[in-house]
Amino acid sequence: MNSFIQKSFQWFSIKLFSNLFVLWFVLIPFDAYLLPIDLGPVTIYPQLILTFILLLGSFLLVENRKLSRSSNLFQLFYFIWIVYAVCYYPFVKGKYEAIHEIRSLFLMGATITILLRALEIIGRNKFREIVNQLSYLLFIFLVFVGFLEFFTGIHFKGYFTEKLINLSPGPVTYAPVFLYDNPNNYLVYLFSFGSIFLLTKQKINSYLVFSNLLILLFFSVAGDSKFGKITVLFLFIAIFIPKLWIKFRNTSATLKRAVLILIAILAQFIVSKPLYFGPIWKDNPNYLLAPITPLLINENKLTFINKDSLINVIGKDSLHKTLVEYRTKNTIQSTDLRRNLILNGIYLTQISNYFGVGPGQFQWYHSHNLVPNNSNKITNPHESNIEIVSQYGIIVLLLFAFFILHKLNIVLKSSLDIKNKAAYIAICFTYVFISDMPSSWLVLNIAWVFTAVIFLFPDLILNTSNEVAE
Repeated sequence: MNSFIQKSFQWFSIKLFSNLFVLWFVLIPFDAYLLPIDLGPVTIYPQLILTFILLLGSFLLVENRKLSRSSNLFQLFYFIWIVYAVCYYPFVKGKYEAIHEIRSLFLMGATITILLRALEIIGRNKFREIVNQLSYLLFIFLVFVGFLEFFTGIHFKGYFTEKLINLSPGPVTYAPVFLYDNPNNYLVYLFSFGSIFLLTKQKINSYLVFSNLLILLFFSVAGDSKFGKITVLFLFIAIFIPKLWIKFRNTSATLKRAVLILIAILAQFIVSKPLYFGPIWKDNPNYLLAPITPLLINENKLTFINKDSLINVIGKDSLHKTLVEYRTKNTIQSTDLRRNLILNGIYLTQISNYFGVGPGQFQWYHSHNLVPNNSNKITNPHESNIEIVSQYGIIVLLLFAFFILHKLNIVLKSSLDIKNKAAYIAICFTYVFISDMPSSWLVLNIAWVFTAVIFLFPDLILNTSNEVAE
């Protein structure tokens, strides 16, 4: 039977698979936004069609026994995960949410399977070259789009732009979103492609890493992403602080003294001169009060009042406090909101006896107010580990962590130099940080690709020389 199937698809060659793989990878940032065809229960789009074609081709062109044992087990893990979710479906109340979640799980398993098998079909060196070049191309493309949005304030219309209409102009007005309707989702794609590029690069130049991190920091600040800024700060500290310290120790005594003098002078100015805080600091009264134009309605007659006169009567601090209280009325700070979502996820995990409440049910429980902590009508987890454990249980989460930690252990025990090991550890931490950026991690196709590359890294790096250039 297997021989008959292979003969029937003899036209599906390795060259065709490679060309389709390139096209499929280029379409990743566009996902279902590009040429979607709504057929009611399902939406078809080019990247989805290519996913099914490549999935079929990957089984025709490579057999399971050609894959490493860990790759076969990783595929099996996702297959069991999908079956587990499907078996849950008859027992959950949120059928609509469950169908969408199961669809995402299936596509996640399909995407990871394609990448695992493409490594063997295309060849390790060629696979690494393709993924490296395309990930950098997509990184540069998203940077270009991001700069256009930031410097023009022009976005694709959507839920994000509807929110902007009701807000005072500020940094968020220019935050890049591309097609994703959310600055954090844009940053997930940007960080992921940048990380994949660095992870698959043969020789990494420190200046290249530094420039990429500056770009990521710029857009993290523009999008006011806490996790983005934390991630970049961590990478700067992990990668460049040791390098700077070594260079500082090896430099001349004259230059050392000059650096210390400059630092002391800067510190003296910071301490002695008052600081002016710009608009990115949200608590700055100057920017909060600037848009206010008080008005008076008397006998159906509208009269505008000078803001300074209002400040003289009420006081600047009092007016600022009143305005902040008005704007934050019936809202929750983002930190408190994330904490409540995490606590709700723990609650759902506990009431399910640690087996999970089922696919898509985190959303359903929150939309029906069946959770103990206020989420301000937010229904997505905003934390990847909680997203998994609350819906699929502790066993699925631990198995997923085991596969990634197993690969990390292989790298740490290998003969790779400390620079390559440190780079992999830094990217793994980046993966952890950015998985908490979006409202839902499991539904993003870039998350599936990034997961596969993290898993495949030892197979790539341990078969080729990868000296890190300074």
